[in-house]
Amino acid sequence: MPANKLDAHVDNLIPGKTYQFRVKAINKAGESAPSDPSRPLLAKSRRLPPKIDRSMLSDIRIKKGELINFNVNVEGEPNPRCTWSLNDTPLSSGDRTKVDNTTNNNTKLRTRDAERSDSGRYKLVATNEHGTDEAEVNVVVLGELLGGWGF
Repeated sequence: MPANKLDAHVDNLIPGKTYQFRVKAINKAGESAPSDPSRPLLAKSRRLPPKIDRSMLSDIRIKKGELINFNVNVEGEPNPRCTWSLNDTPLSSGDRTKVDNTTNNNTKLRTRDAERSDSGRYKLVATNEHGTDEAEVNVVVLGELLGGWGF
């Protein structure tokens, strides 16, 4: 490798594992002694578009007054910005609803005391500078029983 080339590529690292590196100079005189170990470095992919873990999203049917709860892992680098909507109306934290994007690679949506108006198509959109991923899930909130029929 030419003396002015100061970078390298290391294959077969396991994502999520921490590594330390030591380097040696090699020239006509031979190999140098290894350097001191680097600071610990976490192996992770770089410049990845968002990817929503759809296994954590399933259509649900609940009774009025129950909890709507989604806890979804979202990968990407840099960490994606996640937004939720209900029937194309953006959702944010309020009286009964809480949107939590404070944990890296995860987003949560919780609506307590579900009402019939909380029924519909929920959409999660994850975006970073490398792309966008979208996933949808349907929620049906069943009303109270009236005369033996759920309306």
